[in-house]
Amino acid sequence: RTILGHAPFTGGKEQIITVAEHDALLMQDSAEIIVMDAADYTSMAGVQPITYKLANPDHYSYVESGAHLYVGHLRSGMIQVLDRSSGKEVSRIGNCNTLHGIQLDEQTGRILVGCNSNVMIIGSRGAEANVELGRVNYPIEQRAAVFMEGKNRVIWAFTEGTLPAL
Repeated sequence: RTILGHAPFTGGKEQIITVAEHDALLMQDSAEIIVMDAADYTSMAGVQPITYKLANPDHYSYVESGAHLYVGHLRSGMIQVLDRSSGKEVSRIGNCNTLHGIQLDEQTGRILVGCNSNVMIIGSRGAEANVELGRVNYPIEQRAAVFMEGKNRVIWAFTEGTLPAL
């Protein structure tokens, strides 16, 4: 099978991701996620891709929580919330300069988003769903690029340098 797609904006490799447990391609140049709705790639029935349109070409990071997909846009500085089954936009949460890095705290349903000089906290359940709940400021003017889970529910936020920022 061959599926036409567009390489990420840097000329790098497509990222094989999953959306609702289906293989997907995150196409940064064409601002879309192509979700492969197939259980068997060898059948003659073929693969029926579903295309989710994103707000604009960008560098993305994302998490899934409940019925939604939370897609962070680096240059635009916003989270685009999509319905996971249809790909339709539900809302946008903005004002996250140099957005990079996103992590779901599964126990609380809160999403941590690395912005320049702080971590934005977004809810994904109940009354908190799709709402910015607050910010945690960094001790330095840099962004969290990677989140890693530690012991006792500690979530570490690392800069793109070699030392932890938080």
